[in-house]
Amino acid sequence: MDPAIDSLDAQAAALEARFGERLQRPAPRAIRARRHGATDRAQRIVRSDLEQHHAAELRAGKLTLDGLAEPIEVRSAAVSLTGSSMSISKIAGRIAETPFSASFEKKGTQPAKFSLELDEADAEEIQRILTPTLAREGPGFLARTLRLRGAPPVPAWLKARKAEGTISIASATAGEWKGREVKARVQWDGTAVHFTNISAQLDSGATTGTMDVDLTTPVAKFHLEGSINGVAYHGGSLDLTGTVDAEGIGDALLSSAHAEGTVRGRNIAFAQDADFRTFSAAFTMQPLGTAPRWKLANVEANALQGSGATLEDGRLQLDLGANHYTGTLFGPKTR
Repeated sequence: MDPAIDSLDAQAAALEARFGERLQRPAPRAIRARRHGATDRAQRIVRSDLEQHHAAELRAGKLTLDGLAEPIEVRSAAVSLTGSSMSISKIAGRIAETPFSASFEKKGTQPAKFSLELDEADAEEIQRILTPTLAREGPGFLARTLRLRGAPPVPAWLKARKAEGTISIASATAGEWKGREVKARVQWDGTAVHFTNISAQLDSGATTGTMDVDLTTPVAKFHLEGSINGVAYHGGSLDLTGTVDAEGIGDALLSSAHAEGTVRGRNIAFAQDADFRTFSAAFTMQPLGTAPRWKLANVEANALQGSGATLEDGRLQLDLGANHYTGTLFGPKTR
């Protein structure tokens, strides 16, 4: 038995089973030689055939992938099998209401390589599609109750998942935030997913950074590091640099989020009696009910120094020496 032949034959059979279309099986002479007791000459034929290129076009199929809430609908793709390598290019498809184009390549035991491009993506919809991966025990009270009894083991499919590639999204939304030209590199190694070279253009400003996703527990944990620069704010602009940590999905994700970092501003009309040519501070953000609570330390605004914190009504109060100013950290200026 030749493992290389078995592997390629199995790959072709798996694609046929998933897409319902007959592929040209790799190395037919090699398979026949194996079945009838190959001689040395036959083995040379085997190796020669294995290096040949075998290709097929796939159309109108569905692919079920562990960790996704719905199957992937593949409208068309070009499949190529050569030796111990398989590549799928020109993939056009959709998952749920999200269309995409992609490519995929697998060589032997090396991590798979991919590229994924989307014209549009909504964070809430992407989160729903990835729920079986991000919240393997499921959301809600029952899941939290089961968690107290001990976390289930990491599934085999997740341990075995190894891939690296790129993601590109032309237009993305996350609540009130909108981004363009969203790009990132991804390295997926079992329960660890690393996003690097993240970049996006916002309605106001741009962001760059990295993100780590920890899947060792049934509920995903997120750690982000990065910056948002040139955010329009009260007639001026803000630059923020820092980290964000959170876990879970949906409301649980928002209620667990906490952040810390620094903020710098220019030409800020913070309140009616407070115009700051320069502004800087260290910040922390903790969730408080349905609204975040911000604290500012080491505040420097023009020649004034002090601190700040959000009030119960969500407004931000700055205490700068003997002066007290009330405005908003984000949103319209308070008069």
